[in-house]
Amino acid sequence: MRKAATLLAFLMLILAFAFPVLAAPDNKAVFVVGQKGYTADGQAKQMDAAAFVEQGRTYVPVRYLALALRVPEDKITWSLPQARSP
Repeated sequence: MRKAATLLAFLMLILAFAFPVLAAPDNKAVFVVGQKGYTADGQAKQMDAAAFVEQGRTYVPVRYLALALRVPEDKITWSLPQARSP
């Protein structure tokens, strides 16, 4: 039992150091409220709508946020809600 607890503690220690390195992205995106442009990985990009703040919440166009997070354009899809039948 003690051996299993020691092994578990060792694995948790390894994971504690490995996950942040594996999960840390190398990209950076900056959206500025009121501007129709943003930077992703140091490159200036344009949007068709500006980020804005309403009632203490910041809204950013989802398409451009996804692109800044390196989601491929062909993987960004939208679907309309299905109408309910009476």
